[in-house]
Amino acid sequence: MTKTHIFFLIVAAILVFVNPLIGFALFFLTAFSIGNKEDREVMQSREDENQHYDLMVDRWYYPLDKKFLKIKKYNHIQWLTDRVDDFEKNYKGVSFFDKKNSYYWSDVKNENTKNLFPSKSKYKKICKFLSRSPVPELLEDWDLFLEQEVEQKKYDQEYMLGSLEDKKRELLEAKSLVIKLLKEGHSRQSIEQRLRDQFLNVSVKNEEWVITGTSPFTGGAKTVRVTFTP
Repeated sequence: MTKTHIFFLIVAAILVFVNPLIGFALFFLTAFSIGNKEDREVMQSREDENQHYDLMVDRWYYPLDKKFLKIKKYNHIQWLTDRVDDFEKNYKGVSFFDKKNSYYWSDVKNENTKNLFPSKSKYKKICKFLSRSPVPELLEDWDLFLEQEVEQKKYDQEYMLGSLEDKKRELLEAKSLVIKLLKEGHSRQSIEQRLRDQFLNVSVKNEEWVITGTSPFTGGAKTVRVTFTP
């Protein structure tokens, strides 16, 4: 409530005894003005808080943006220095960079570190921004991890393709087995059970056989199918 609002409330109180209609009208208009001002102040406060929160989030993604240097609420250089110190302090070797298994990257308090240091080049740029030298061993191990990561992905891809091909061959062998057993006079039910014992799914309708199998090592299980009429 401002001094102006207090003045009008006093005037309204006096007018109530002199001219009630004008006095009450002035009172309600002043009260409305006070409430409207408070609402605007609350909305502005919330907007300022949201903007500040967004800014705090952005600094993890764009730490080199000079706009952060102009914010008086905190010392961006000190904040960034603390983040780099913590990063280098927790570095223990090649395994440190494995975001899937490293305790540092999975720690809740470091959930934004992956945004601050998404790559070796970003780390080097931040160090340059702070006029400090990056840890040479850290850079070497980061390179080694990246090489190992590429090799692992290549191995995984080859393994997945091999697993899928193995499953396809298994289904073709199952198809040949069905044809062979039918010729030998085995019942459909017994053949179906034999395939199920091999962990294959089988269904027969109108003499059309459908055999399916799942390859679990393909980066998300993939189902392979063979359809035939003996």
